[in-house]
Amino acid sequence: MYYNQEFANARFDIARNLAGRIQNFADNGTLGVPTIHWSNAVTTGATALITKPYSFTYQSDHKTTHTHVFEVDIQKQLGSNLSFEIGYVGTLSRNLYGMRDRNWAIPPGYIGNGAITSIASRTPYPNYGSIQDIYDFGFGNYNSFAFKVTKRYSNGVSVIGSYTYSKSLDDSSSIRNAGSQLFPQNDLCIPCEYAPSDFDVRHRVVASVNYSLPIGAGKLWAPTKALDLILGEWEFNTIATFQTGRPYNVGLSTNNSDTDLSPYDRPNRVVGVPLSPAHRTISEWFNTAAFAVPTFGYLGNTARGMLTGPGIENFDMALHKSFNMPYNEHHQLQIRFETFNTLNHVNPGVPSTAIQTPSTYGRITSQQGNPRELQLAAKYVF
Repeated sequence: MYYNQEFANARFDIARNLAGRIQNFADNGTLGVPTIHWSNAVTTGATALITKPYSFTYQSDHKTTHTHVFEVDIQKQLGSNLSFEIGYVGTLSRNLYGMRDRNWAIPPGYIGNGAITSIASRTPYPNYGSIQDIYDFGFGNYNSFAFKVTKRYSNGVSVIGSYTYSKSLDDSSSIRNAGSQLFPQNDLCIPCEYAPSDFDVRHRVVASVNYSLPIGAGKLWAPTKALDLILGEWEFNTIATFQTGRPYNVGLSTNNSDTDLSPYDRPNRVVGVPLSPAHRTISEWFNTAAFAVPTFGYLGNTARGMLTGPGIENFDMALHKSFNMPYNEHHQLQIRFETFNTLNHVNPGVPSTAIQTPSTYGRITSQQGNPRELQLAAKYVF
């Protein structure tokens, strides 16, 4: 069992509340003399100095986030240099932190006859705006199977390759926007957010190869001392990474549910329409006809993290050589030439999910990572 360090920023937020501030609300006040008091700060009508303040709360009896880890691993060695490994890793996480609005307004479509009423009339504390609360009852689980092959260094070559198939599910991946929404769509139903984690990657392959070029003393080709100084003892390294994309949400850009938390509304799923288009392109990564704006005053039925973004393909390579210093055998000069994203492969980012912006809806306009980078470095070791 592992215990997580508490997220301190959530405690610091409390200092941003009205009770922690002394200020002059009006420019003509006396410096250092507060004009905001409990009797006039949050009131109704024209006497209110602050209209619907944003407040911060923190659960007073927080439980420590903890994770149970289960692992089984089988290894098999073939000969002196080759080994195989297959294993399972599972986790159960409890008391995950999350963020919700304690003053969430129930959408009008679910109250009485569904008539549109004021947001304040549907909130527990009508004189306040959002009351941001850090809760601790989130839960999650992770399951993975991995296969690994290792060739130890021999004949100038070493290889490590692995494949992981995994699935991570939770109802709270982070309290500071790891990828999904800051607040849930329905603050009265946190378990309704149970879905693939923001960081869920279903398939991942990583391979690393180290190769010592067969040039130098005692190797396949032993040139003259002068040529050996230039051509000998070079090593080549590469790391290749392939993985599938992460989940993301389709959202609405307007306050369609009339809850005063517009960025967290999701659309309705259109029955019978596939999520993927016939031919997936950068201009239409997912089937834009698969979602529709709900009736005003209602929440959408689209689940969190229903769609998966583009994956990643990347190659990093390096060529390096160490020179022994003639005046001290314990001193070395190492020259390294490195390339990142060597093939300059473009890894598309997550498409635009704002259904009410047709010009960019479903279109990919960004990329993950950087274009090719070249780096030349020298390191002196002593």
